[in-house]
Amino acid sequence: MATATTASNTTPKEAEPVLSIDPDAAHFLISGGKSEHMLVNTGEKRVAVKASCNYHPVCPVYMFVEAGSCNNLVITRLPGPAKVDKLVFHYVTCNERDIDPKDVFKKKTKPDAIKLPMDTITPDDVLQVHHPSFAEQCGSLFRSHFHPEKRNSPSTKLPSSRISLHSGKSKSSFSLSEFHLSVMKAMGAMPQLSKK
Repeated sequence: MATATTASNTTPKEAEPVLSIDPDAAHFLISGGKSEHMLVNTGEKRVAVKASCNYHPVCPVYMFVEAGSCNNLVITRLPGPAKVDKLVFHYVTCNERDIDPKDVFKKKTKPDAIKLPMDTITPDDVLQVHHPSFAEQCGSLFRSHFHPEKRNSPSTKLPSSRISLHSGKSKSSFSLSEFHLSVMKAMGAMPQLSKK
């Protein structure tokens, strides 16, 4: 979980609030998609948050996160070439009298910040997959594409469970069926898959 850092000369009380984000990294296929995250305020004061990113739409851009609470947000990536990017969350302490989080950032208070790394997964990436039948399913899908005579094999049926994908030190969870289809779409190849 990514956590904001503070200067070494601050006291624990001055360091509050602490804003964290979970998961602490976002992974996208080159075909695009969405990544859901949670901003967590572990401090004792309310904060206003502003999300800053040049290329990826974020919803919401501005928000309040109450003390000891969390807010959900969604990052969207459009189809495009693989690249590494980052999303920055600026945050400042505020009070109950503040109504619009955007107005809080118009004040001269210098905000703290945390960063969310974002990268792109391509079909060529080496992924550690935690699903008992994933290797078999992937193999069947690729065989069905490159060997049409095996396309109707029962093993090309897609399971409905979810998988965890590791890319470096980060992990993301995807619908297995969505992942299969996204990989094949990214390759420009959509095999005929049997229905459940």
